Amino acid sequence: MGATDGSNYLDLQFFGSLIMLKKIFALAELARPLNCILTGISVIVGAVCNDLFIFEEIFFQINKNSSTNLLSKAILSAMLINAAGNAINDWCDKSIDEVNRPDRPLPAGRLKSSSAVLFSAITCTMGIILSILVSPIHFLITIFISALLLAYSLWLKNSILYGNLLVGLVSSATFPFGALALGEIQRSWIPAGFALFFHIGREIIKDVEDIQGDQMQGLKTFPIIFGVPATQKITVVIFLILALFTLLPFYAKIYGSIYFAIVLIYNALVIFVLYLFIHTQTKIVDGHLGRMLKIAMFVGLTAIAAGEFERSFLKSSAF
Repeated sequence: MGATDGSNYLDLQFFGSLIMLKKIFALAELARPLNCILTGISVIVGAVCNDLFIFEEIFFQINKNSSTNLLSKAILSAMLINAAGNAINDWCDKSIDEVNRPDRPLPAGRLKSSSAVLFSAITCTMGIILSILVSPIHFLITIFISALLLAYSLWLKNSILYGNLLVGLVSSATFPFGALALGEIQRSWIPAGFALFFHIGREIIKDVEDIQGDQMQGLKTFPIIFGVPATQKITVVIFLILALFTLLPFYAKIYGSIYFAIVLIYNALVIFVLYLFIHTQTKIVDGHLGRMLKIAMFVGLTAIAAGEFERSFLKSSAF
């Protein structure tokens, strides 16, 4: 009898641990880890645009209690705020995701709505506390970004372009956020410009991908109000502006030929996505264009990092 009780206790303990593990994985999925990693990388790229030699401090542990320490806190702060924004957005979009993305943790029933709100509140608070430890300006930026993310999820998502513009603004802010951890903005305006136009265009494409669920919920996004053909035209214009902007650092002699070569690959990927977007029309529902644009995002960040390396070590003709 005692052996049976002990076995039952172990079984309950095992299943309890399994349930807890499933919840942890669901929370991680809610945070969208790939997006959080991209946010962290963006902060690092912003810092590199201020001082490429920050890596020398990291690898050789030079002055590790100042710049490196501040940058580490800025990276973690930005990633936590990003996780909080993703969680509260999923909470607000639960009914929409039941149509568009039924496998997400909330519509799939793997997490309660209250868990998402609590997770968002905890990660946001932690991100704000860490930002205070970086600098007062980082604290103000974090408060402002947190407010924008909340406004987006609650109100601006159901708007014509305002929500898209907000996402672009929030995404672009990560680069100056990283640069300011080392003192000044410097050239972080370059990746910030990339991110601004890139994310506005990407969010408009996502609106087309989500059009079925958004229509059922009565949302008033650009493709719902003006139609897919008009949405395709405005997306082409935005990405054309982006392509021209990406060439500016090369022709202004800020970055050299290595940057130029990689940024051409970046633009080729974006143009390919645009080609698919225009020719597949309203059949775009599975999110594959968004995933392709994430690959392009990595290539764009690589171009900036390569440009900074070339500028510093290959003595490119920069000012």
